[in-house]
Amino acid sequence: MSLKENKRKKSILPALSNLRLLTFLFIFFIFLIFGTTVLVISSQTKENIISLTRSEVQSDAAIAALQIDGDTLASLHPGNENDRGFLAIRDQLDAIRKTDDKIRYVYTLRKSATGVEFVVDGDYGHTPDAAQIGQEYPYLYPGLLEGFVTPASDPGFKSDTTGTYLSGYAPIRNSYGDVVGIDMDQKGVVQRFNNLDGIFFFSV
Repeated sequence: MSLKENKRKKSILPALSNLRLLTFLFIFFIFLIFGTTVLVISSQTKENIISLTRSEVQSDAAIAALQIDGDTLASLHPGNENDRGFLAIRDQLDAIRKTDDKIRYVYTLRKSATGVEFVVDGDYGHTPDAAQIGQEYPYLYPGLLEGFVTPASDPGFKSDTTGTYLSGYAPIRNSYGDVVGIDMDQKGVVQRFNNLDGIFFFSV
């Protein structure tokens, strides 16, 4: 190999090395930008899903409230769990729950001297831990209190010993200002999140 050819070969090697480095950096930045974009879109979409779920549970509660006989509900007091009016509303609430597998609990509430109490629990007679008339409702979330005036929901999911769920509320029109509450199970939203993650994973 001549001296001229040897110098030419040496000059080509650094050029190829720089080209590989530039190519690697270009691909790296493309993946970085793409990954960041996917994360931002995924986060925003999940926020939209929760917002949609809040609207959905508010709408369900408002529709349920229209089906409840407010005068019958107002006439119920502790010990009336076997009355025809109580059982009729209980069955209505149970039927509402069965229309959507994401709905976990449906119940009616009213304000009491100490806070908020159950009136009719859609689970009464079906599960041993169902609430009786006058049993205190343990949580006074802002969404619940707003629900005595207008359809409302909690800002996000809450958890207790029974699971994780999002609650929506709507006023029942009667002189006592009762409210219907609907708890939507988190599983439905988790499924939506999983479907979304699957789509983004496939895209990547």
